[in-house]
Amino acid sequence: MVSIENLRDVVILSHLTDQMLEKFQPHIDVLHYDDEDVIFREGDPADRFYFLKYGKILLEKKISEKISFAIGAIKPGYVEDRQGARTPASGGRCPFRKTTR
Repeated sequence: MVSIENLRDVVILSHLTDQMLEKFQPHIDVLHYDDEDVIFREGDPADRFYFLKYGKILLEKKISEKISFAIGAIKPGYVEDRQGARTPASGGRCPFRKTTR
């Protein structure tokens, strides 16, 4: 189970009380991804809310079979809600990129 301290590292949750954070704990899964893993693609169901602890998420837009470009990035402590402006447009993907701590 994710710790209260880890939840407090997430900017959007940092001002919540311990009691409030405890209500989140049973609903949070810790997922690990390798470099270049695709976390989601455009059209996937928006059934998760991602908090990034380490690394970087790169949002990419594919413009042809061989060409894609970065349209944004998410850094540790911030959120990707799969509903907002950071969601990749058609043909987009969201690969994980490892960075040093």
